Amino acid sequence: MKLNIEIDNITEAQALAIEEYLAVWQFIGEQKDMSLWTAFFADGLRDFAPEIKVNGETPQRYMRDIGLRLGKVNILQTDESPLLQNMYFIDYLKIQDLIDEDAEEATE
Repeated sequence: MKLNIEIDNITEAQALAIEEYLAVWQFIGEQKDMSLWTAFFADGLRDFAPEIKVNGETPQRYMRDIGLRLGKVNILQTDESPLLQNMYFIDYLKIQDLIDEDAEEATE
């Protein structure tokens, strides 16, 4: 499957951060010996207001039940003090489980 993503209306810093984020995904995929949660800080209170198209369309939320998506994470600062942050999680393996269940039910 191929997914084309276009992102407009972002700053240079946001573009560089997104590219770094995707490069890390590429690195993880190439390593084949690691699993890692990754995160991207999106500050909608300030200047993060991207205009995104996925395969030419407005992105759609995946709303089936895949468990908790919101949580709190303690991020260790450079001075080693913790900073509690809200984080949104999405686990594609849980989505794959639902796709597999649907396929199994369709063959019954």
